[in-house]
Amino acid sequence: MKIDLWRLTHNMNSKNIKFIAFIIALLILGFFFSSELTQVKNFLFKITGPVSSRFLSVSDSVGGFFKNIKEIGSLSRENARLLKENNEVKASISELQEVNHENEILKKELGFIQSHMERVLIPSRVINRSPTSYFQTMRIDKGTDDGVEIKKAVLSEGYLIGIVEEVGKDYSEVSLITNNSSLVPVVLEESRGTGLLKGGLKGLSIENITLDTEIKKGENVITSGMGGELPAGISIGNVTEIISSKSEIFQRATVKSPIELGKIEFVFVIK
Repeated sequence: MKIDLWRLTHNMNSKNIKFIAFIIALLILGFFFSSELTQVKNFLFKITGPVSSRFLSVSDSVGGFFKNIKEIGSLSRENARLLKENNEVKASISELQEVNHENEILKKELGFIQSHMERVLIPSRVINRSPTSYFQTMRIDKGTDDGVEIKKAVLSEGYLIGIVEEVGKDYSEVSLITNNSSLVPVVLEESRGTGLLKGGLKGLSIENITLDTEIKKGENVITSGMGGELPAGISIGNVTEIISSKSEIFQRATVKSPIELGKIEFVFVIK
């Protein structure tokens, strides 16, 4: 009988390898569960501990980084939303303030209208002003289509502030009483002295008041109606100072209007 020596040797080697692997596995198990080897195990864990801790720390840091990125994105979106809402609230407040402002102006004008029901008034909005203080003009949004005519008086809160000088279909140019070329016949309401109201860079003044007139500071100045262009009795302002000297043949006085001409937004044209 032939014996296959190679196969016999191979089978013996395989059995030996399996036996040796089994013995090694038993030793490893005994190593980890043996109380006598505790110091050795602790030494191994001490060596590998910092590495594993560092790995866990890095892992936590990476996770925290991406978490922070997500939170920053959420905060950015929330900030944008709040900013938009804030702007909308500001816009609403501005609109309400403008409405209240216009209502206050119209209340003052309404009081004047009710006390002058005999006059036909054309309400207008100021849409432009002269670029220089010398010419002192303004443009309003009413014209011939609305019944506005040249040389008609323009009022604000019942006070004369200008005269219509030019009229278009849907606009009119108004020359203010402070214009250097403006001359309005007036009368001092208490002393009854008459004169011409003149504009200029220094303000309003009355020229050609007779010497026998006892001008009183603070008395009202109104239109006299002379010349027929403007109706009589329209208020203009109050006398603030007598500026003529004794050597002059006529008296002069300064006048102040209660209306701030540079801030007028609404006016009325007498029809």
